[in-house]
Amino acid sequence: MTILAVVATEIAHQPARAAEPLPELESRFTRATPPTPQEVHGPGEPILSDNFDANGDGSNDAVVIAPSSDPSGVGRVVIVSTATDEVLWQFSAEQTGDVIPIAATAGDVNDDGLDDVIITIMRWNETTEMMDSWVDVRSGVDGALLFNLQSPAVITDGFGVSVAAAGDVDGDGHDDIIVGAPLGGKQVTGRAYVFSGLDGALLRTVHNFGPGAMLGASVAGLGDIDGDGNADYIVGAPADEQSLGFARAYSGATGALLRSFTATEPGGEFGRNVAALGDITGDGVAEVVVTEPAIVLDADASGAPLRQGRVHVYSGADGLSLATLE
Repeated sequence: MTILAVVATEIAHQPARAAEPLPELESRFTRATPPTPQEVHGPGEPILSDNFDANGDGSNDAVVIAPSSDPSGVGRVVIVSTATDEVLWQFSAEQTGDVIPIAATAGDVNDDGLDDVIITIMRWNETTEMMDSWVDVRSGVDGALLFNLQSPAVITDGFGVSVAAAGDVDGDGHDDIIVGAPLGGKQVTGRAYVFSGLDGALLRTVHNFGPGAMLGASVAGLGDIDGDGNADYIVGAPADEQSLGFARAYSGATGALLRSFTATEPGGEFGRNVAALGDITGDGVAEVVVTEPAIVLDADASGAPLRQGRVHVYSGADGLSLATLE
């Protein structure tokens, strides 16, 4: 089997979610009016993972961001057994108009042997006339709140636009959490934060990139790619139309930069999604995927840009390019 065939097979088994266009992503937080009930209601599509088992039956379960049964409009997350179609538990946001745009599997945060769930919640702030956001980490067994994560910044920064299981970054036996905050005020630099799965304490901050980077639009755990026994992680920065998007992989143990991946041309939103693949080269290290969904190829009859997406696959061991899917 060729590398491209293996990559295509592996990608097909990855949890997938359509990337929201960057201007719309930013406007969700910096909008001038509260969200409508239609915007509050989620898409009702399952987020599947090959390793999310909430009830310990050995089968993969699904996290579903579901339309609410409440006509006033409250976001809702439902955990469903794929073995029996049974609803294991569900969580509804507290206030009318609360939005749940993102939910993801968290790994085993509380060290009970079962997988947990990360949920981003957004709420309209009447004072600032912007959307506040925070992240709940909840038990996969029953939805009990394990801890709540708030942005360390004091601005509307898109905290929780991306969330992921980071793996055990600090070696304490608990899987940790990585959260992206890609807006970062007028400079739109963005940040990403790694939090302890033990108690929610801040472990790492990725920042100090230039204006327009939108760092943290995507985040993912990579497993241990440098062989030191601690899980590592990656952060995407798809950038604006004038800048080169990039993705950076960091050591979980020290926060040091391990791998750097950069677009060859601006405007394609390179880094809009990042993920770990399985070990397709047989070197014992998981590979890295970076998407570039918006490359401008030409224009249609009206002058609107025609765009094409690419998926870049890199070696986790040395960062070399393995394949590009178009």
